[in-house]
Amino acid sequence: MWRIFREIDEISKEIERIMDEIYEGVDRPMWDYNSKCLEPLVSIREFEDVIIVTIDLPCVNKDDIKIYATEDTLTVEAKLKEEYRIERLGVIRRETSFQYFKKVIGLPSPVIPEKAKARFKAGILEVILPKRISGREIKVE
Repeated sequence: MWRIFREIDEISKEIERIMDEIYEGVDRPMWDYNSKCLEPLVSIREFEDVIIVTIDLPCVNKDDIKIYATEDTLTVEAKLKEEYRIERLGVIRRETSFQYFKKVIGLPSPVIPEKAKARFKAGILEVILPKRISGREIKVE
């Protein structure tokens, strides 16, 4: 009798492994069950002199946001006000919870991280990064 349950458990694990492989081939999910982390939605707009990164951070307090910048990346971490719990019922009951957002964003052009500015309003974080300009235009007189 117990053998049947063990076999069902093994089949279930194999199906889960196959599904994980399928998801890896299609696209990386925006969450990590193990670290209880969600990836926020991000929009990147590039202009002549700045890059503006807009990040959706619902259920976050301004004081719980950490931003790190280098010349070519922007990293954002933010703790959720309260744990976000998801339960899915079906053949197998699944339950997980998330505690924070984290996203590492590759920037399209080099920036000057020391001159970056950020503002947070209504769950939206906007980071303005001045571009590093390596050359200067020379005007002809």
